[in-house]
Amino acid sequence: MKDFAQSVFRSVVPVTLLVLLTGGIALDVMIAERLEEDFDELMLAKSLGLIALAEDGDDGVEMENYQTSLPSYALNEDADYFQLLADNGDVVIESDSLSYWPDTDHPLPGPYLQDAMEFLNITLPDGRPGRLMRKRFVPRLDYDEGGQFGHALELDARFLKFPGNRGAIFTEHLPEGSDQVLSIERRPLVLQLAMSRDKLESLINTVHSVLLLTGLGIMVAFVLLARRGIRQAVKPLKSITDELHTIDDQRFDQRLTSR
Repeated sequence: MKDFAQSVFRSVVPVTLLVLLTGGIALDVMIAERLEEDFDELMLAKSLGLIALAEDGDDGVEMENYQTSLPSYALNEDADYFQLLADNGDVVIESDSLSYWPDTDHPLPGPYLQDAMEFLNITLPDGRPGRLMRKRFVPRLDYDEGGQFGHALELDARFLKFPGNRGAIFTEHLPEGSDQVLSIERRPLVLQLAMSRDKLESLINTVHSVLLLTGLGIMVAFVLLARRGIRQAVKPLKSITDELHTIDDQRFDQRLTSR
């Protein structure tokens, strides 16, 4: 009967543990992927803030006072980083935080080193693990009265597919009545935004640890409870077996008393 209980244990418990293990791994992967997606959405939101500050005006492309409104791009420690690059890879504007690393030839990888990648895991200039997001756009126009075109001109930013066609020029046709300027050429830029992954990886590692410890606890508890439950379930069968061994096969007046 002991062999029977062990046989039931070995046929039920491993399969159940495998199901629990598979479910735990799947849950861990789903949570990690969701955290990654939330981090990318945060980067996208931050990129939109930078794009909103970028404008092509009388003095060329500018990002006024970003150091005040977005101070994380002006720090020398625990900073975020950005670059605005022309289609040929030339730097148009870069964050003050990159100026602290003058000895780094390429503090952020160029936009066309990985043409198909809008998101890329990198090492930041300060050595921290980071994530890079690329967004291609044409900046908004803001020409003051009496500027390059002789009158005020405002056009919103336009978002483009990445990587897009390098060297493309977008022509905007102005509304009727703008007799001084009929059209204007707009050149696209690539925003590269880089942020640290330290907090994200710390959170993912915490999730891994919690799920691992919880899973191990559940599996150990299941094994102990399953062993006890199987022993209790086969206990009546053991009693019957023991009683059968006491019955003399030559006496027909003996009956089983176990219930």
